[in-house]
Amino acid sequence: MHNKWLNLKNENLRLQHDLVQSREQYEDLVEELVALRAITFRAWEHIKKWSQRSLSGSASGRTTGSKAGSSTARSCE
Repeated sequence: MHNKWLNLKNENLRLQHDLVQSREQYEDLVEELVALRAITFRAWEHIKKWSQRSLSGSASGRTTGSKAGSSTARSCE
């Protein structure tokens, strides 16, 4: 009976140890995910700003191109 109790006690200690390790691993994963989310958010913001600049640059490029085409056409007339 005493051996059975010791075995159960050892099993309980092992399970508690596993639980502590699992919690630590979980906390590490949460920290990594928080950091990854922050990096992803910053990258997304950068992409949005870059695409807005590209779109506004393309639109002004088209306007400039059409103006240049108009003045060239006028000078040839």
